[in-house]
Amino acid sequence: MDTATKDALSRIRIVVTDVDGIFTPDTMTFFVEPEEKTAPFGLETAGTVIRLAPVDADGNRIEYFAANESRIEGYSFYTPDGIAVRECVRYDIPFVMISGRRSPAVELRAKDLGALPMLGIKDKLKYIEIMLKERGLAWDDLLFMGNDIPDLSVIRAAGFSAGPSDSTPEVKAELDYVAKNPGGRGAVREVVQMMFEAKGLWQEIVSRESTLG
Repeated sequence: MDTATKDALSRIRIVVTDVDGIFTPDTMTFFVEPEEKTAPFGLETAGTVIRLAPVDADGNRIEYFAANESRIEGYSFYTPDGIAVRECVRYDIPFVMISGRRSPAVELRAKDLGALPMLGIKDKLKYIEIMLKERGLAWDDLLFMGNDIPDLSVIRAAGFSAGPSDSTPEVKAELDYVAKNPGGRGAVREVVQMMFEAKGLWQEIVSRESTLG
């Protein structure tokens, strides 16, 4: 980690990330509810237990399910990314998951992790600016993760910006750091770990967690 990156990350006091393409592989699964009101499930084996689990069209396990009257929405989230969020919360670094979409599945995942779900936000720059002022924070205090063109305004304003390896070329050109991992497969964990390393806290986290069964 170079000196400029370490200095910027050591000052971070709040983390805000987009959702689609950051916590997920930029995909989502929708099922239109059929007349018979059934949902697609597959058999999942866990040791000696065989159970039904929600799956997508390719048979991949869907972790977070949400439904309204006409459709079922599924997201898969990467567990190590969630661990990174929980560590932010543990160290009183607010973690905000922001999206232009409203998604009960994302809201559930955010609340499970202790993150703040800010959904249905069309003007992310304006919303984040207001949020920072309310918390007595400046743009330099913000670590932002985005991956696509609508994220550029916040990327340009943030104290430190990062994105997954599969971010769009336009975004990669303006990021402070491009992760080695893609969205939904460890990019969040990678960047948050870098932040804790810059703050001198990562080995403390490793030591604590390695003693837990």
